Amino acid sequence: MNEELVRKAGTSGINVGVDTEDIIARLRTWSDRFGAEVVSADAASVQIRFTRLPEDLGPLGGEIETLCPDIIHQHYGCFDEMFDSMEAAGVPINPADAALAEGIDFADPSFPQTLLQRALARDKSITLWWD
Repeated sequence: MNEELVRKAGTSGINVGVDTEDIIARLRTWSDRFGAEVVSADAASVQIRFTRLPEDLGPLGGEIETLCPDIIHQHYGCFDEMFDSMEAAGVPINPADAALAEGIDFADPSFPQTLLQRALARDKSITLWWD
């Protein structure tokens, strides 16, 4: 799992009460269950690649959100506002983001988790960050 990258970087999420050892403990469980590998880490972020994923990504998505709430609150949960702002400014939406959000009902409060799970299925990796 290469936890030494995380330990050496001192990756933590002080803003949500998550320290380096909490992150490492979660990554170990993901390594055991999903073949998670740390690709990179710094003081406030970690990039993870999964070699296998469960068919139902809901529970893993929930674990990711619990460890790193900003993945929802500052990223996937903002897609609706981002798309609206880009459209109003006449800025084209990144095709990968458009494909990820295809058919999403932004009125559904679960849309951020749906986007997270779609991204996991598509990329088999995720970057978590804490600020």
